[in-house]
Amino acid sequence: QMAEAEWIYLEGYRFDGPDSHAAFAKAIEATRSAHGKVSLTLSDPFCISRHRDAFRDMIRDGVDLLFCNKAEALAMVQRDDFEAARAELAAEVDILAVTDSENGCFIHQGDQSWHVPATPVEIVDATGAGDAFAGAFLWGITHGADLPTAGKMANVAAGSVIQHIGPRPEANLTALFKENGLA
Repeated sequence: QMAEAEWIYLEGYRFDGPDSHAAFAKAIEATRSAHGKVSLTLSDPFCISRHRDAFRDMIRDGVDLLFCNKAEALAMVQRDDFEAARAELAAEVDILAVTDSENGCFIHQGDQSWHVPATPVEIVDATGAGDAFAGAFLWGITHGADLPTAGKMANVAAGSVIQHIGPRPEANLTALFKENGLA
């Protein structure tokens, strides 16, 4: 199945399992051999502290798109300077997408970068926001959106999820994208 995938999405939390490192390597190899692309989310600063070196090697050797939030970016590079952390991580992947809560997201590719502001919403429960962000971003880029537009889609999806209890969107995301001029 991975040999047919345009993109795979690797979840950092899954790196904790006993055979996870080998499974990630196998997934990356299968995807690469079929000319697919690899995305990874760092998941959590504590997950990073457990696997920083292995994550760093994987990022440098096989990740095209890295998802993380501000705290994860800082933890990954062990810095306090958010801009410097983004620059360091962006130099290691083709695309970097970093969320920054109510400040929206920052997207980097090569020497280009974009800040995509978030639309203010009432936050009820942040559970699932990162997954919604990553899913919508990947949906956007696999359906022809440029990176800033994919970032807007991702912000809309994450903003929708945090307005209620639970990790899954309650709204029709395609309809929300259309309402926001994104689809």
